[in-house]
Amino acid sequence: MNYMIDDLILPVENWPSYKVLHYPDDALISNCPDENEFVLVLKPESLTEQKKADYAISLLKELLVQYGVQVMGISMFDSSYAKKHRVFEKQYSTLNFLARRGLGEVPYDSSLLEPHIEVMGAYRFLSEHDWTTKQLEEFSHSRDNIKLGNGAYVTLVDELVEKPIYVLNPFHPYQLENFYADDNRFMVFACRR
Repeated sequence: MNYMIDDLILPVENWPSYKVLHYPDDALISNCPDENEFVLVLKPESLTEQKKADYAISLLKELLVQYGVQVMGISMFDSSYAKKHRVFEKQYSTLNFLARRGLGEVPYDSSLLEPHIEVMGAYRFLSEHDWTTKQLEEFSHSRDNIKLGNGAYVTLVDELVEKPIYVLNPFHPYQLENFYADDNRFMVFACRR
């Protein structure tokens, strides 16, 4: 069903807020235990200009054929739809939960952290310190991050603060802000292999 991808070569500025391009009734139901079903998401940075979108879609088509992946359905949506339906809070649910709530009772290997340094979620850190989401994201990418588990990353913030703090998922607030920026577009491919 990769022919559907050819229907996507349209001016990106003409895309609607949300559109399902193709989903046959039985497309996402597989009774075959040796098949994997998954989604691929083309993010805004690959779809901001027609030239980039054409290249991304062309490359994706080539790779799907090369790896024998069937496209069972395609949807596209913009940032207003994504924000209204909290698409990326749901997609990155663990990152989002921990960035907002902190570790709480979540089990993790405490030997990875200094016991006397507080761990807090990124949103709490931002509410208590005069940092922007972008500053926190850039700081986290300039440092080594510690992976505590799936969706749980900490960065030691030891500059421009009174005392050192481990910040949990420090990149996530800016990630969401970036996804929900005006005029962003996304494409989701439901796939089977």
